[in-house]
Amino acid sequence: MSPNHSSTLTFTNRTGLFSSKKRIICTMVIFCLFITIVGICVYQLTYAEVGSSWTSTQVEEKRFKTQENFRLPNTLKPIHYKLNLIPYLNPTKNFSMDGDVKIHIRCDQSTDRIVLNIKNISVIKTNVQLWDVSEDEKKIVGIECQVYDLKRDLYSIFVNESLIEGRFYEIFIPYRAILNDQLVGFYRSSYIDKGTNETRWLGITQFSPTDARRAFPCFDEPAFKAEFEVSLGRLENMTTLSNMNLVKTVPFDEEDMRGWVWDHYAKSLPMSTYVVGFAVTDFAHIVSSCNSTLSSSSSLMTMSQPKFSIWARPDAINQTKYAGNIGPRILRYFEEYFGIKFPLPKQDMIGVPDHRFSAMENWGMITYRELVIFYDPDYSSDSDKRRIADVVSHELGHQWFGNLVTPAWWSDLWLKEGFASYVQYLGVNYVEPDWKMLDLFVLNEVQKVFQLDALNNSHPISIPVNHPDEINRIFDDISYSKGCSIIRMMDHFLTSKTFKQGVTNYLNKWKFNNTEQNDLWESLTQVAHQDGTLDPNLTVGQIMDTWTLQKGFPVIHVKRNYETGCVCFLQSKFSLTNETTTTEEYRWYIPISYTTPEFNSDFTLTVPQFWILPNETSVKKNLTGFLDESDWFIVNIQTTGYYRVNYDTQNWILITTQLQLEPEEIHTVNRAQLIDDVMTLSRASLLTYDLALNLTLYLPNTNEMEYLPWQSYFNNLKHLSYMLQNCPAYSNFKEYVLSQLISEYNRLGFLEREFDSVLEKSHRVHILKWACNIGHIDCIQNSVDLFANWMSNRSKKFQNIIPVNLRSIVYCTAIRNGSTEEWEFAKNKYLQVNVASEKDRILTALACSQNETILTSYLNAAVTPNTFVRKQDSRNVLQRIASSSDIGKRLTFQFLQKEWPRIRLYFGAGLSIAKVINGAIAVRLKSESDLKDIENFKMKYSGEFGFGERAVDEAIEIVRTNVHWMKNSYQTVANWLKKTRFTGTEEFVNSS
Repeated sequence: MSPNHSSTLTFTNRTGLFSSKKRIICTMVIFCLFITIVGICVYQLTYAEVGSSWTSTQVEEKRFKTQENFRLPNTLKPIHYKLNLIPYLNPTKNFSMDGDVKIHIRCDQSTDRIVLNIKNISVIKTNVQLWDVSEDEKKIVGIECQVYDLKRDLYSIFVNESLIEGRFYEIFIPYRAILNDQLVGFYRSSYIDKGTNETRWLGITQFSPTDARRAFPCFDEPAFKAEFEVSLGRLENMTTLSNMNLVKTVPFDEEDMRGWVWDHYAKSLPMSTYVVGFAVTDFAHIVSSCNSTLSSSSSLMTMSQPKFSIWARPDAINQTKYAGNIGPRILRYFEEYFGIKFPLPKQDMIGVPDHRFSAMENWGMITYRELVIFYDPDYSSDSDKRRIADVVSHELGHQWFGNLVTPAWWSDLWLKEGFASYVQYLGVNYVEPDWKMLDLFVLNEVQKVFQLDALNNSHPISIPVNHPDEINRIFDDISYSKGCSIIRMMDHFLTSKTFKQGVTNYLNKWKFNNTEQNDLWESLTQVAHQDGTLDPNLTVGQIMDTWTLQKGFPVIHVKRNYETGCVCFLQSKFSLTNETTTTEEYRWYIPISYTTPEFNSDFTLTVPQFWILPNETSVKKNLTGFLDESDWFIVNIQTTGYYRVNYDTQNWILITTQLQLEPEEIHTVNRAQLIDDVMTLSRASLLTYDLALNLTLYLPNTNEMEYLPWQSYFNNLKHLSYMLQNCPAYSNFKEYVLSQLISEYNRLGFLEREFDSVLEKSHRVHILKWACNIGHIDCIQNSVDLFANWMSNRSKKFQNIIPVNLRSIVYCTAIRNGSTEEWEFAKNKYLQVNVASEKDRILTALACSQNETILTSYLNAAVTPNTFVRKQDSRNVLQRIASSSDIGKRLTFQFLQKEWPRIRLYFGAGLSIAKVINGAIAVRLKSESDLKDIENFKMKYSGEFGFGERAVDEAIEIVRTNVHWMKNSYQTVANWLKKTRFTGTEEFVNSS
């Protein structure tokens, strides 16, 4: 919709009352109705000719005003949907869809209209019918007029006589729509049949968060739960799926629909529209067993027995065995953990060729991008396998958090995404205990989200949202990673026993209903008071509101008096630049756990020893008897609290000394966090870089061999590398990095050993990645040779002698140091291979080229229809080109600046640029001219970023912090690198 297209009707409040009488309003909107009808006619003509060309740019405003109300009134409550859909998966029919929906509703407040959500749907208005069904005999209710509000995705039906509170009604709406190519709503996807080389079409759904309205008129808000009865029309050679089990299949009655059948599905449990799902495919499937054995202590007398099936393209079905193996086991584990049975008769998991997200938790019918469900040991690495387990566990966790119990509104999105992100680690840890997932949590979630949450442009976990773009914006690391981080914090300060029982009580109390975060607080508080794990004068809500209703996180400043044994703890909001845009005071309830060589030295006691309260500027504790003058002191055991810790200089020196002597005396997770804290605190000018960089020298000096500390170190090196690149200090930086990792490079070797653990293999991958990236000759030569050997086996279809776990490094290094020949060879292999993880790996490697002509062509292919880059991969391609090198960053940013309207049009409603503009481009920009360029970019396309608006603001702030760092910290780091002597750094080649 264009900006100057005015709304046809404005609702004055959530109750659905008009500011004047009904008939007067209907008269006033006659002209608007005329305009609307003309618009619909134009659409119908377009529909027949160009199919899905009715794009978001034609129906969505470029701007929206947050004060406008995009919510549905609460006057009506849907009880039951009867939905019939016939999708035509045929280009000759423009991928159109016929449908009708019958909604049984209850009137909770008298009103003279029915308001539904609708988007890109053409209602056959003359056939819309309404009945009063409160009595045995239906009574027709007259319809006076129907009004579209395209700006707000609303469709209003005005009635002759007001609907009466307490009575039940049934509305019947026939309509037509399109299976779009935007990866939202009910959309089309395709794949190439390897046997016939024909294109096979399928229809799949992605309704979360606000796109069920694209498939059928509905009450498209999570609080409007209802039962669904779905019937799908299909050709006899196809298969359909939906949330529930198939009841029966019957042929169409119509003569002109021979070869078509109806699949009728069982009535669902009450659920929100965003988890409704259906699919029409020609996929194959396998049925997995659910008979895994759990502990005998299970509180459940019997487990559920859902039919667990995995669906995929016929030529890829053999790649679903791993997901099919772990899926039922994780489902069983969650049943025991939550103490609640899975309530559906079946659980389908579907790998689809095109998906907007990694996966979607539709109740009983989870959809996955092929990348996160297909596993082939000949082509999939350990990290690919871990990704599959992560996503499968996350989506199965949603079957309880999100599906069984659902947030009442998207403001509390974190209630489902935070919990699913937390329990995914528990589920994976159950099926793959050797992976040490509970330790990896801190690296993958806490440290990652700290970077975003340190920005002034961050947002609270629980935040008011109204417009669909605002809703989409909060599907970010704050809702997911910060959400699960504070849940983990609760698990520890309440104790796991109390936490689990509180969660179970919450789920049982609210199953099939909707909640707000206060409902969770209430359940947890009740159990915590019963168990005595929380002060009876304190509630979980009081504590956790300080973490969910304000943005950011604290840094605890720890200052010791070495003569008296007294320790002072102060809290303040952490900021990368200490520049604030508000005078608002930020204070938290902070659980403080700690250890000394004499107390909790095994790092197992994670319950708080005391709390810092919001009204306390500082807290002093006398630790005489537990803490000698020469002892180190560490706060935040296993990083269970969501905060950073800064110590006085002497304590940092004591910690560094301990790391130099016996690092294993400090828990692995805390070693990783000490590195992350000291490097980030120096970046924020709260510590000197001399102190921070000196601490990192323990890594090679003591032969640190654990994955977590090294990976934390590498994550922090990225920022230094971005800042120093193309600066005089960069050569010294490369010498420093090589001197750090050369001993591990030599110990691990380039090729894998039979006895390597999973984490050792991951450790090698990151050591080699940094060695090759900074120009280590042996690393580069090994990679180039392996790739050349692969290229020499051209006669064999896909004989790849490169070890699977090393392919990402070898591919990228060979292409970076190669020519067009290597790039074209890899591209051809991409087109040949049938394994999603290998395809993704090659797409990433293609971005490693240093040839500007190649990269420019690759950028164009990413946003052009019908190229070798699928739309679902386009954003990742942009991100990977931008993050591959300084050349890639420059070309991608120039491409965004020049081609933004084209990019916006191509992606339509599915565009999210946060990882491109923030994670790949902004982190590398560091000059005043860079800052001006990105500010001009925002100004030029203001209002054109959709739900990426916040990401652009965050990007500008990231560049500002980088400019600040160059002015305040560059020379300090350069001086340290110059004065510190490094050995074993002779073998370099030039590397950008």
